[in-house]
Amino acid sequence: STVSTGAVLFAGVVYLILFVSSWIGDYIINIQVAKMVPYFMVTLRGDIFDALQKQDMKFFDKHRSGR
Repeated sequence: STVSTGAVLFAGVVYLILFVSSWIGDYIINIQVAKMVPYFMVTLRGDIFDALQKQDMKFFDKHRSGR
């Protein structure tokens, strides 16, 4: 059996549309992640700093930092 040229062309157009829409979706997600990461890092660093400030001095005698 033979496949018509129209069917092949239709499949190619559908594939192209899916490929382009996937690329656009990936681009949008990458932009959103790039906006979130700096905020997340600042928040995480602040939380870590606050947690370390609440520790007793005994904690730092038992657990060495900077290694």
